[in-house]
Amino acid sequence: LQEASAHDKKTISSILEKRCFDGESITTIVDLIHGYRGTDYVFTKAREYLNASMHALQELPPSSIKDALIATADYVLERQW
Repeated sequence: LQEASAHDKKTISSILEKRCFDGESITTIVDLIHGYRGTDYVFTKAREYLNASMHALQELPPSSIKDALIATADYVLERQW
């Protein structure tokens, strides 16, 4: 919502406040998210958090748990939606 116009913010807020989640409302919100490149922003932020967590994990000794955490984090960002 940070980048959205006042009109678009109001549209989204109205839908959320009314809890009106019919097909048209969902389509409106999804179209606005795509229009403002919201998914690109989210994936960029997720990649930043992933990189920070990977750096932190490097401080831990080798283990199967560490390997599982790394594999899971990679999978979450790389899977196809």
